[in-house]
Amino acid sequence: MANRKRIKERNKRQLHKRYKQTSVKVLPKEFKAHLLYESKYAVENQTYQLLLNDVYDKNVITPVERYISNQATLIHFCVTCAVKFYAQPRYLLKGTHDCTISGIDSSLNYTKKQNNKVLKKINGEELAKDLDRMILKGVKPNVIQQKTGVSRQIVNWYKNRFHAEVK
Repeated sequence: MANRKRIKERNKRQLHKRYKQTSVKVLPKEFKAHLLYESKYAVENQTYQLLLNDVYDKNVITPVERYISNQATLIHFCVTCAVKFYAQPRYLLKGTHDCTISGIDSSLNYTKKQNNKVLKKINGEELAKDLDRMILKGVKPNVIQQKTGVSRQIVNWYKNRFHAEVK
């Protein structure tokens, strides 16, 4: 038993001594080998980029990571909505990316669906005006939800964010 303790202590001392002897090398700030940035794999992704250019406008969507296969989930960057997002190439090549998801454009047409049937189309600006009008009248969030199709949580958030003085 005593022999095992001595061996452990000796190994510990040697490890500590080796750790002190090794110097930590600091890399310069411009070192980017381990980071992901847009043009890092541009050469490797040329064929995939050409396929994306056929579906979307030229260089609207660029892959940030190296293309592996159609089933691999990669990080992509969209220039129009300025968003990095995860997507599989097989879905992007079908044209499924929709830039209106980011919510930059307030004049989007929102549709209320029930049982996969479109009931009515609502313009984003009109919806905001309706919410403002109902909140200022003092209508309860449940009633607003039934009339507009917007969830109660969103109505409460909208009320707290833009109409804090009205309770």
